[in-house]
Amino acid sequence: MTTIVKFTLLVIAIVLSAIGLNFWIGHSQSSQPKRYVVESGDFYFEPPGLLIQPGDTVEWVFVEITVDGHTTTAYHPNYKKELRMPESAKPWDSDLILDKSKTYLVQLDTLGIYDYFCLFHEFLGMIGRIIVKEPIGPVAAKPTITGLPPAALKEMPSIDEIMGPIGKIFNFMGELNASVQRYRINQTKKSLETLDNLIAELKAGSNRADSLFELMKKINLLTNLEKTLQELQQSIGAQAPLEKIEQQAKDIKNVLREARQKLKTN
Repeated sequence: MTTIVKFTLLVIAIVLSAIGLNFWIGHSQSSQPKRYVVESGDFYFEPPGLLIQPGDTVEWVFVEITVDGHTTTAYHPNYKKELRMPESAKPWDSDLILDKSKTYLVQLDTLGIYDYFCLFHEFLGMIGRIIVKEPIGPVAAKPTITGLPPAALKEMPSIDEIMGPIGKIFNFMGELNASVQRYRINQTKKSLETLDNLIAELKAGSNRADSLFELMKKINLLTNLEKTLQELQQSIGAQAPLEKIEQQAKDIKNVLREARQKLKTN
């Protein structure tokens, strides 16, 4: 074997090795579990739907609490409701939350659809849905919810919404909430990291037809979203008062709500 051939083979080996390493690193980073935050208020869950991966975490943060409090509770016979979650998964109930400093967290590993509600305010539409990777299980087999108040039926996001473009808005909102929650508990560095990653993921969708970036661009809301995100990013970096951070996050969510409304009417 000549020296030139040996050198060529060595170069090829190095290139292939680098490609393999980069693929592994990229795969490793993308497969890291995420944390989504659902803000629970009077009388709503926001976002009302999420599409997550096995091992991801959902945390409910009670930003508004009435005198009688709130819960996050799975639809399950344990709580006198029809089964609307994977049969093999463990149901959850936060018990009554009366203190805004308390949160409730679940890690979901079993694939399928999970519906949940507030024990005290289901009749006001305080209801939500999480899909872990695939829309399968009892809910998929029987998507129509029976015996619920009209407000609850109205607020429940459909499977198609969560699996489609609106689901991207929901997930973005859930990660935005996570950034703000970390700021609330004085984890400024993690708050900024979460927001930076969220902005980077948004920009990475440029020229990808199914991305949130192109979706917001198509409905003429991308500029508003980027502007409000940049303002929040600067405020977190400057360690602005919490009230300012929360207001700027509301401004971003107003843009996302407008996007959802436009998509629903188109």
